[in-house]
Amino acid sequence: MKYFRQPEFVYPGLFELVQGSGLYADSKTFVDAIPKRNPDDILSDFYRAVKSGRLNLKGFLSQNFIVPEEDVEPDMSHEEGLSLEERLHQRWDLLTRAPDEEVEGSSLIPLPNPYVVPGGRFREVYYWDSYFTMLGLKESGRIDLIESMVENFAYLIRTLGHIPNGNRTYFISRSQPPFFAKMVELLAEAKSDDKVYEKYLTEIWVEYLFWIEGEEEIPLPGKYYNRVVRMDDDTALNRYWDDENEPRAEAYIEDVEVSEKSRRYPEKIFRNIRAACESGWDFSSRWLYEPDQLKTIQTIALIPVDLNVLIGETERIIIESMERIGEDSFVVNRMKNFRKNRIEGIDRYCWDEERGIFLDYHIKFKEKNDRPTLAMLYPLWDKTATQTQGKGY
Repeated sequence: MKYFRQPEFVYPGLFELVQGSGLYADSKTFVDAIPKRNPDDILSDFYRAVKSGRLNLKGFLSQNFIVPEEDVEPDMSHEEGLSLEERLHQRWDLLTRAPDEEVEGSSLIPLPNPYVVPGGRFREVYYWDSYFTMLGLKESGRIDLIESMVENFAYLIRTLGHIPNGNRTYFISRSQPPFFAKMVELLAEAKSDDKVYEKYLTEIWVEYLFWIEGEEEIPLPGKYYNRVVRMDDDTALNRYWDDENEPRAEAYIEDVEVSEKSRRYPEKIFRNIRAACESGWDFSSRWLYEPDQLKTIQTIALIPVDLNVLIGETERIIIESMERIGEDSFVVNRMKNFRKNRIEGIDRYCWDEERGIFLDYHIKFKEKNDRPTLAMLYPLWDKTATQTQGKGY
């Protein structure tokens, strides 16, 4: 597995000074900057300038980094006479990035194939956004771009063991809603080729193992390990998480300010903020104890409906893929049992019979979280909700 260093470890001292200086309105600006020369040499010169008392921070950054422009919006110019649909089709070329070249000291994790970015300050690929991008690419007939993006995500799984939030080193400690298996399914359907499943089955498995890591090591009901929670009836369900509990590099000063407003331990605030970023719902009142107070964030205390449905979908696609290649029935049946237990767990812990909707479940309070969100639609989307449950909507 390749090792990537985050900006705070590449530029210790300089990173904290820049992020706390207010020089850039967006904390993401510096961590996306590209060094013009060897990072170790830049750091040595920085220390010398600080020691001599002659540091001009703005000038130093200009001399040593290619700093991205802030608040850049994509060029939305278009030819006259085009329909809205035609203009949308043209956006793919505008938002497509060529394969990356590795630059030492850059936070960008280079990808080997073209990919689509959201645009503006989002200069990299984002995991769960890309599934919905692929739905649009399918409508535009850009199967080639879908395939290159699936291959990029497979590359990230092979390189890192999971798909990070985005292809930046500062995103490695977390993922996003696991849509990779659904991406493979979309590509197989678009190409009318079931061999696509077999090609990426190993990567689907590796990502699945990332999400259930520690499941068999949790000794007792009511305990948890990273992204896995052993419920009171011994059912294993998942939550969002982040492997780190420090301020986010791309939102350093913002996270520190939130922490300073709270009486909670900083590492708990930071972990919960990061976990909300893994959910993709950053930031929604869904994760907050007090709906308008970010300092009350409690992401890791909740069993999210959407996440468990998506992992259940991954299990379904693994089962169907193994059946296609003639995998041993014992292995297939074991996975079927895992999926069955998950669906039953979602129903048991997240279905609110009285209100007729699915809700997140609070691990600590041992009750459903009394705040409906659109995540309640996921069991309808993947068709695991019963007809009776569906009628309640």
